[in-house]
Order: sequence, then C-alpha cells, then structure tokens
Amino acid sequence: MTVTCPYCKSVLDLNDNYKVLSNFRNTKVLNRLPFDLGMKGELKGIDYTIIGRVDYRVIEYPDSQWTDFLLFSPLYGYTWLTYEEGGLSYSRRDRNFPNLEWHEIRGHSHIVVGNRSYETYDSYSATISYVEGELTWVAKKNDNISFIDSIAPPYGISAEKSKEEIEYYKTEYLKSDEVYSAFNVPKEKRELEAGFNPLKPFEQPFLKAFSYISMWVLLIVALFFLAVKLDGQGKILNHFTADSQGVKEAFFTLDSTKYLTSIVLKSASTKMLNNFNIKLHKEGHLLFTLTQKNAYRFDYETQKVVDSLKSWEQSAKEGIIYLNLERLGAYKLSIEPIDKSFSSSVKVTVKEKSARVNYLLMFAIVLVIFIFLYRFMRWRHHGRLEQEQGISDEDDETSSSWRSYLFWFTVVIFLVYLDLD
Repeated sequence: MTVTCPYCKSVLDLNDNYKVLSNFRNTKVLNRLPFDLGMKGELKGIDYTIIGRVDYRVIEYPDSQWTDFLLFSPLYGYTWLTYEEGGLSYSRRDRNFPNLEWHEIRGHSHIVVGNRSYETYDSYSATISYVEGELTWVAKKNDNISFIDSIAPPYGISAEKSKEEIEYYKTEYLKSDEVYSAFNVPKEKRELEAGFNPLKPFEQPFLKAFSYISMWVLLIVALFFLAVKLDGQGKILNHFTADSQGVKEAFFTLDSTKYLTSIVLKSASTKMLNNFNIKLHKEGHLLFTLTQKNAYRFDYETQKVVDSLKSWEQSAKEGIIYLNLERLGAYKLSIEPIDKSFSSSVKVTVKEKSARVNYLLMFAIVLVIFIFLYRFMRWRHHGRLEQEQGISDEDDETSSSWRSYLFWFTVVIFLVYLDLD
C-alpha cells in the first residue's frame, strides 16, 4: 500500500517506513474536480470514503483524460469511482471473466460475462499523470496501462493490463446528481455531464412506452379501418350524367342512415366540374347547395344556414360530397349548369352507407410518426457510438426493431392505398 503526500507530492511506501518511491512534483496544474479525499458517501447501499485519486491521460489523444477515485469500505473493501467530463461510473473487480488471452479479448466482438453479452467498444493505452492519497499498488508517473472496454449499457467490463498483471472490472453508469448528493458535493462544484459516455443508456421512457403502445393501437386502427372500409363501401342509389343543356333533376330513396350519404362528381376537366351548381331537396325543403366557391347546409325546419364550407380545390376534376342525412325517404338532386354555352358534362353517383375513414388514416400516420421518432432517436444514439469508436453493426434488438417498424410502415401504406382506392 502507498500514500501520496499532498504537500511534497511524494509516493510513500506504507510497508517500508514511508520510503519515497516516486513523486509528482512536476505535475502540471490539475483540473478542479467535484470530489476531494476524505469525502464520505453511500453507493449501492455501502458507505464509502474517498481515500485515493489517480489521473490518467490517453496516449493517442492527450486531451482525453479521466480520474479514478479509490473508495474504501471497512466491510466491502475497495472500489472505484470514475469521473470523466462530468460523467460518473462505479467499478468493482470482476473474477468471472472468461479465460482469454489479451489478443483474444480484442478479437471478440462480443464477450459474455455473468449471462450478459458485452460488445467490445474500444481499446487504448493511457499513462498515469497524477496520484494522490492512498492506493493498493505503487503508482508512478507515466506508468503505461492498456485498456479494453466492453459495453452493455448501463454496464461495462474493463480489461486493464499493466506490466505485472491483467485485471477485470465490472463497471456501471451512475447518475451524477445522485452521486453528488450521496457525497454532499456543494452545488457550485457540481459539473454537468458534457462528454459522450458509452455506458449511459438510451433513455426516453415516455417516448418508448408511447411507441410500443402506438404499435398496438395502430394494429387496432388498421383492423377497424378495414372493417369500416369493407362495411362502408356504400350502396349505389343513383348514377347519371348531367350536361350543360339544362337542369338535370334526379331522385333517390334513402333506405339507411348508417354512415354517410356520398355524392361523387367526375368530369373530364376542371373547367367542366366548376360549370355546375348543385342543390339537394327533400319534400320541398332545401338541405344543401354547392357553387363554384362555397357550400351551404340548411336546417330542414327553419331553412336557415347551419353550416358554410368552402368548395373543393379549383384545380380538381372530381369531388366527393359527404352528407349526414338523418331522414329516410325520397330526395331530389338538381344539377344546374352555370354557362350553358360551354359544352360540359359531369358524371354523378349517389351512394348510401358510405364510410369516411380519412380521420382513421391520419390517426394511423400520427402513430407511425411517434413510432419512428423513438426509433430515429435510438438510431442517432447508436450512430454516436459508431462515430466515437467505429462500431459498425447494430445489435439484434435494433435490427429486429427496424423490421418491426418497417412492417407497420407497410401497414400504413396499405391503408393509404385502400383509402385512395
């Protein structure tokens, strides 16, 4: 065991009359950290005291550095609290690591430890730049240590090789605020997590739950859509052609008020469609009128306008009028040309029991947007991992999710096709 004097920066051997083993007198100005030696706090239900500190600097990227704080519990021994750019993790030595050589660890894309599969994330070398407090080994300045990190967020396995031995540590991501509170770190010293921590799990609990719920709701909507679409195809009550020679009056008898009554108008050109006005009567009472620009619905008893709407787009060649007719019996539909000198015609089809499912389709599209939003955010998080350390393949769960979402996307496209049809 060793201890580093905070004043002279000398590393002292506690087992050999405080013999000076090394020193850190020429260490550059240290970064101010939220934790200090002597702090006490509870992690994982265990009371710890911070007794040591080791600063590391990555050889390949000298600007990349982190600090390991050695924690001690009289009952549970030693563990590590790692601080890097505001991110915190908790590490304990693991003795269940597979019996692999160092080069074999690097050659595996996945390693199973304790029934959990860890994905090999990064390998690098770092040197010790500063030591303070008590340690369980002799740490010298510029000691070189190699690391292989494997991840299964929020857990990880770190293989560490020095000149003497290889050690394995099981690591777990910790929420910074909880650790700061546990060690009573003053608020002014608390640092927000700034860097990217590969152990930090992707967390969107609300969006995740809403995404999974949306898939089941989307299935129900799709089945309901099909049921309504099949049941609400409509029954043709009249089909005729009106032209510009004069007013065309047609009659139909409404036998059912289930769903809506639809009036479909089709013409060869936009100008032809816009050359006709439409009126609907029942027993001499005006119920509905449609002009080139506006549509009006009238109350049966008072004959007052109860609803005013815009007509269809001026560039349309066909249009559909959906009416909620509440009275059974005979109706009269009048098609009147506006400009009789303009040779034009329009085909008219009147149906009862016509279901309008546009709102279901829009609802389905909204559900798919939420599903894909969650999946996109997960994909972006995984892309950050790829960007940081070159992980190229998504996990099986991610691939499976893509297949699942592709299926739901196909369902919506199918519903759109049915609606357009």
